[in-house]
Amino acid sequence: MIGAVVTEVVEMRRRARDSARSDLRQLKTDVQAAHEQALLAATQMQALNQRVNDVLDRLNREAP
Repeated sequence: MIGAVVTEVVEMRRRARDSARSDLRQLKTDVQAAHEQALLAATQMQALNQRVNDVLDRLNREAP
């Protein structure tokens, strides 16, 4: 009886640990994807900022 309870507790802990490890792997993948998206967004923002600066420079040169 006690042995069955101990075995069940050990099995429950193993399942919980395996589930937590799986969740951590998924979270790591999600964080990596979000990081890559953030890098892409930063690159796009830099390109847009450069375009804005170019337009402002042109306007300043053309202003009377």
